[in-house]
Amino acid sequence: MKRLILVAAAIALSACATVRPDNMIDAEARPLITSTDTVLVVKAAEIGTEINVSNVAAATGGGLIPALIDSGINADRTKKAEEAAGPIRDKLIDFDFGAELQEDLARELETTGIENIGNVELVRSETAEYRSTKVA
Repeated sequence: MKRLILVAAAIALSACATVRPDNMIDAEARPLITSTDTVLVVKAAEIGTEINVSNVAAATGGGLIPALIDSGINADRTKKAEEAAGPIRDKLIDFDFGAELQEDLARELETTGIENIGNVELVRSETAEYRSTKVA
């Protein structure tokens, strides 16, 4: 179970390839930080599936028959992806990834010595302005 958490965390964190403007701290300012709010945003409630969408219609110039072929291929791929994800979903039915990550993150952040950094707020959904409002 712990391995699954680490893999999921690695996948989630690897998606953050660029630093957003509201997530940048100048090197000179870092030693001056004495307290902070910590927010963990976990939107996904369950494991989803994605498929490579067929593009037979686009490759052949369109039309009804290629569109029907695309539809059939996509339906088959979706069915296979859902069947593959089903057992994993069933095993994780009562597992709250967000709460587990929140606890682990809080425990690790407590070791930094920065005041209140271990008080991790877990957010399940956010508005478009949430992050900029929170940072402000």
